[in-house]
Amino acid sequence: MPGKLPGTPHARKVGGRQRGSLDKGQRTVITAQMAADILDVYNLLGGPAFLYQWAKENQSAFVNGPLARLMPSAPKPDDEAPAGPVFNFNGIDTFEAARRIAFVLAAGAHAQQELEQPVAVQEKPDD
Repeated sequence: MPGKLPGTPHARKVGGRQRGSLDKGQRTVITAQMAADILDVYNLLGGPAFLYQWAKENQSAFVNGPLARLMPSAPKPDDEAPAGPVFNFNGIDTFEAARRIAFVLAAGAHAQQELEQPVAVQEKPDD
């Protein structure tokens, strides 16, 4: 029996945005308007001079409020970080990892030896 039978009441709506509430775009516009209004009031109160006087009288509130929100948090020391480089061999065994490292080291040593060998320059014979 597909669908709803005629005469049965609709199911009650659960979840989602309530009817009549503001959508995201409308909330953004209102939030921007409120921010502009707050800035206007701040300027009417005296701007930076007002803020300085308030901060002077309410130092702990200033430090714990606006200053704490604007300042970046101090970096936490990473005690668990390894001291040397970290290699991820994606599940290969240690023998295979050692073989690959030895190959790369040998290739580097060979390239270094080629750079150090002098190149023989032959002079062009006079005709």
